[in-house]
Formats: sequence, structure tokens, C-alpha cells
Amino acid sequence: MNSSEPLVVLVDGNAAERSRTDAVLRRHGYRTLGLAPDAFSVERIREAPPAAVLLAVRDEPAATLDLLALLKRDEASPPVILVSGDAQTSTVVQAMRLGDTDFLCQPLVERVLIDTLTQALHEQRLTAELVPLKRLVEAEPKYRMLTGRSPLMQEVRQRVAGRVPLFTRSRV
Repeated sequence: MNSSEPLVVLVDGNAAERSRTDAVLRRHGYRTLGLAPDAFSVERIREAPPAAVLLAVRDEPAATLDLLALLKRDEASPPVILVSGDAQTSTVVQAMRLGDTDFLCQPLVERVLIDTLTQALHEQRLTAELVPLKRLVEAEPKYRMLTGRSPLMQEVRQRVAGRVPLFTRSRV
């Protein structure tokens, strides 16, 4: 494995599950880092931001949701996919509100895991590509984005720029 392969962090208190998921991801070309769900896992993730995080919901859903909230606090946080075999609906709903990317049921189905991860990474790339474009559009005066040179378009540009009142020709 080389460093150009996406890094996926596996946060799971069950070492056997972490090991199984690790093997699947490595078979599909991902680098992995397995972490136990503790106070240091967020710091480790922030030190070397991964492409994605798989976060297992185990015995203490509230602690998992706290961890998710900490991860999603950063604007440029990686996609976080929750994994559970028995999470309650309320936990899943709260996780969605906190910004998780997806939810997978255990036992994990290899194809579903890989497809979900691929989709999450694709969406993350698209979002990252949009950021500079959005800044560019927001920096431009609104009237410059209008096309056409007709007198009517010139008037529209002036109105958008605020140089001509919006309603100059009233019709009753």
C-alpha cells in the first residue's frame, strides 16, 4: 500500500470487527487505521485527516454520537459512515442530524461497504471542487455573470448593480 491510496479510519471498540473490516478495505485498495473509541481518537483523526471514517455504534450510543459531533465540528471533516447491528432509530436519526454520511447495518456486506465508501468519497471530491468555484462566483459582481449585450440586458445589469431603481416603468 502506498500513501496515495485513501486512508479510512475504523473507530470500533470490537477489535475482531475492526480486523475484519480492515481486511476487506485493504483488499479493495484502502489504507486503514484502526482506533478504539476514546478521547484520543478525535485528536488522532485531526492529526492526519483521513479520506473517510467508519464509526461503529456499540454499547454506548451517546458516546458514539458525541464522537460524531466532535468530528463534524470541523468544516472540512471527512465523511463519517456509522456502522451498527442494533442501533435504535433515535440513534440513527440523531446521527443524521449531526451530519453522518450514511449508515450501514452489521454484519457488513462487502459490496455494500465498498459501494457506500466509494460514493461518500465521490461526493466529498465534488464538494471540495465546488468550494473554489463558489468563492469565485461570490467574488464577482452579480451583473457580470449575465450574458448578452442588448439594451435590455444593459438595463438589467444596471438594476442588479443597484444603479437604476428596480421599478422605473410602472404599468397599471
